[in-house]
Amino acid sequence: MRGEGGGLRLVRGALVFSFLLFPAAPALACGPVFPAGYFVHNVRDYRKMPSAWFPRELHVLLGLKGTPPLPEEPAAKTCDRVVDADLAQLEAALRAVEKSDEEIATTLAEYQKMRCAMRETGDYMAGWERRLAEHVRWKAYGTEKGPEPPKPAAFDPAPYEALLNRLPVEFSLYARGAAAYHSRNLDSALELFTQVLALPAGERPFRTVWAAHMRGMTLMRMKEYDTARAAFDRVPTLAGEGFADPVGLAEGVGGWKAMTLYQAGDFAGAAKGYLSEYIDGDAARRHAALISLDWAFSRTAAEHDPAQVAALLEDGNARMALLAWSLSNPSDSRDIIEPVLAHFDALPGPVPGADRIAWLAYNRDDMEKAAKWAEKAGDASPLAAWVRAKLLMREGRMTEAAAILEQVLALLERGPAEGASSPPEWIQNQNNDLAQYPPFDVAQRVREEWSVLWALKQGKTPEESDKALQYLDGYDQSYVAEVAMTTEELLAHVFQDPAHGPERREGAGEGTAGILLRRLVREGRLEEDRKSTRLNSSHRLLS
Repeated sequence: MRGEGGGLRLVRGALVFSFLLFPAAPALACGPVFPAGYFVHNVRDYRKMPSAWFPRELHVLLGLKGTPPLPEEPAAKTCDRVVDADLAQLEAALRAVEKSDEEIATTLAEYQKMRCAMRETGDYMAGWERRLAEHVRWKAYGTEKGPEPPKPAAFDPAPYEALLNRLPVEFSLYARGAAAYHSRNLDSALELFTQVLALPAGERPFRTVWAAHMRGMTLMRMKEYDTARAAFDRVPTLAGEGFADPVGLAEGVGGWKAMTLYQAGDFAGAAKGYLSEYIDGDAARRHAALISLDWAFSRTAAEHDPAQVAALLEDGNARMALLAWSLSNPSDSRDIIEPVLAHFDALPGPVPGADRIAWLAYNRDDMEKAAKWAEKAGDASPLAAWVRAKLLMREGRMTEAAAILEQVLALLERGPAEGASSPPEWIQNQNNDLAQYPPFDVAQRVREEWSVLWALKQGKTPEESDKALQYLDGYDQSYVAEVAMTTEELLAHVFQDPAHGPERREGAGEGTAGILLRRLVREGRLEEDRKSTRLNSSHRLLS
């Protein structure tokens, strides 16, 4: 899936404005500002909300149960799966006319070789079409990198003529049509698939659904999109009449109909078709539909045709899906966010997803709408509360913002109220592969932001220090202790619990105790009292 920094987007930013909002704490150990991140590793701007994760938000906003499904791992290559079903049907047809076992075995072996050779030709043709499209684009910009790629040779049926002539007629016609299709002889392919469907019903029990499907595929390649959709519409009808459909062509026809709309430039219509596939499909269909839906929304946004955007917003499910996509693709959606927000503003009565609308408005820098929708979402939504905290941060009201972030954490730990939307999830490198990129820990993200506000404020209590530093990794702990805490705050933190001073978290280097020790040495306070003596002794044990 495409995207900024790896498909569905890294959050970028810096903390450079932070110290303009908080008075500088006196007696900081060193350095006037934090680096661009909180605090050491991550490049984040805590003023911003992160981008959403499209599959998750789609489920939340459409009210779908469970989590986005993983695609099922196919048992074999597509050629093998299709050809296996083809062979099983051919075997049944041959047994119906009482062919011998030896003749059946010979015919099946030759047929399998022919069908996979056809598919190999089709793969070559598909690769050539991709290279040709790239060549055309390069040429349009005056940057072609060589001559036009040569078209691969067409599939040669001559070595298989004897086989084709002894096959049942529906298989022979269909195989010749498939050979023509894979060779991109589309007129011939269309005629042969049509001939299959013209046979008496009793002579085409096995190839009817396949031929109807391939008529749609051929017409789509011929850019006869309306006729292709009509051809695809016949597929489930014929399957319902009892003609064989061993690979589920009838179930997946909606995706191909959506593809005809996409190729015709009706990206909104395509998006609605892919969305129906996502809602109604199994795991494998949902995975394919999700990727296609993302592209359809992307093209709708890129064209930003008001009529197409309006067509999506007028459909209830498509409207919520577009909201989910806009949250997940802030850069790609920037040209359509205004009409999306305006449409939600104009809707009468309660609007589902108010917290997500607040999130979208906030990321669009429309703080007035963000505040309005966060209020509409109510106090039960952790996402709406998070937006309110961000708004307070921007006003410099850091103490109030920190208090709300603590409320957000409480809401996250409690879980969503009945009927409320669940908290968002993100993945660092946005992609549809759930197994490869697990969701963010949302609560940890909020804890880190609370720690940012705590680090900037004056007057840190030992209890706050202990709580905030636990939320950070060891390196961030060390940085905050070094830069953001006074000597007195460090003393109070380290010695609030007699067992706390010697502890160091993994990756923390010398830890807060070691930082305090160095601070006391620099300030000439090492022998100030028995606390520092115990600190010196305990730190030697750590060295």
